Formats: sequence, structure tokens, C-alpha cells
Amino acid sequence: TTANATSVVYQAGNTSDCVDVIEAWDGDAMFGRAYLNVIGPAEVAKAGKAVIIAGTKGGEDTLWPATEYLANNAYNVLLYRGYSKDNIRYLSQDVGVDVDGNGSPDDVDLVATSTNVQPTFASWAGGVGKLFVYLVDHGGSTGTSGYFRLNSGELLDGVQLDGWLDDIQNTYTTEVTVVMDFCNAQSVALDLTYTGAATRIVIASSDTNESAYFLANGLVSFSDAFFGGILMGQDVVTAYGQAQTAMADYQQAIYTDNG
Repeated sequence: TTANATSVVYQAGNTSDCVDVIEAWDGDAMFGRAYLNVIGPAEVAKAGKAVIIAGTKGGEDTLWPATEYLANNAYNVLLYRGYSKDNIRYLSQDVGVDVDGNGSPDDVDLVATSTNVQPTFASWAGGVGKLFVYLVDHGGSTGTSGYFRLNSGELLDGVQLDGWLDDIQNTYTTEVTVVMDFCNAQSVALDLTYTGAATRIVIASSDTNESAYFLANGLVSFSDAFFGGILMGQDVVTAYGQAQTAMADYQQAIYTDNG
């Protein structure tokens, strides 16, 4: 580490998959502390790929600020936990935002449309050991199947998503984790059954005929509690339990990993 009166240049050592602590003092014995998650190529490869989709119902969507906040938060948490930008495909309605604060709008890859979602799962997401999928927005049910709303005119239903995930897992034996935070999310989860050899974890923030709540612009929500746990180093099961408990007065979350 080198320092002068106005700036500090820090370089991690040879050890990765750890947290470095940096402290700075002034002449009055006041100090500040920063924690840095040290990530190397091995951690990036181990993390696999992630797909984040933030949809909207279009028009005057009063839920959009909370949806975007939660999707952006998920993106930054995944970066912190070892995913590279190249291994995160972020689809949203606003491609011109600087999500990670690096001064460049290089985070959102594509607009959330069916034309962009299909190749994301059919080609981009394959070929890795692990795949994490996060869907946040409005949802609903047609009575026979649940859906996730991509935009004002397009839906993504559970049968479509299940088919794409089946193809990925059957081809690459990829371990897949799906986290869904929207109304009636369990109605989509019911279509995500899997009987192949790979592991599939499915988490729905709300039951079949139940609303999902984004209170305080998303600060009180299943997603915020879940990714708060992931940020602190919890595994998926522990983070799920924390989020389920946090939102138990509002909605009933569901977890399954048995197909």
C-alpha cells in the first residue's frame, strides 16, 4: 500500500477468498476502516454465471423504483461474492444506469424482452457448473400456470423457464438456483419441477395466491433480507430462512431442492 496526502493505492497480496482490512489514522488518533473482499480467478470460476431480470408492467409503474433498487442490489451483492461482470447477464428496462458506481453505464446488458431472454437461457447461460437466476417484478397466475411480467406486453411463464433450465441442466449438469420475488411466485415454482441428475433449488417469495410486498421502496422485502444474508457470507439456505422469517407477517416464502 502506498499513500500521500490525498489518495491511497492498495493492492491485495497473493491470497484470495479472504477479507482484507485497511485502517487509516490522522494526527488526532481518529481512524477509518474499510473491508475488502479479495477475489481471485479461482473464486470467479467457482461462482459460475448469474441472470438477473428486472421487469415492469410499463406506463406509470409505481413498483419500478423498488424493483430497480432490488435488482441493482442483487447485482452488486453478486459482484461482491465473486461473480465477474462478464458472468452476470442483467436484463432491465434502463440500460443506461451505472449500477456499481464505477462511472460507466456498463452493468445492464439488455432490455428485458422475450427476444433477449430466450437466447440468454438458450445459449449464454450454459457451459458452467453453477447458474443463479433472480427474477423481480410483477407476477400473477392464469389459473393453470404462473407468470413473471417482463414488460407491458410480454410475460415469462414457468413452463418456458423450466424448459430452458432443463436443457441447461441435462446438457451440463449445472447446479441451478432460482430466486423469484413477485406476487404469486409459487405458481411459477410449481412449473419448475426437475427430475434430472443435477441439483435445482427453487425459492419463491410468495405463495400461489399471495402478494409479494416491497415496503419502504424495497428496503423491507424478501429480496432485501435474502441478499443481505448473501452479502454477509451466508449460504442460500440460511439466507432464505432469514428472509422467510423477516417477511412472515406479510407473505409465505417457499423453498425446495428435491425436484
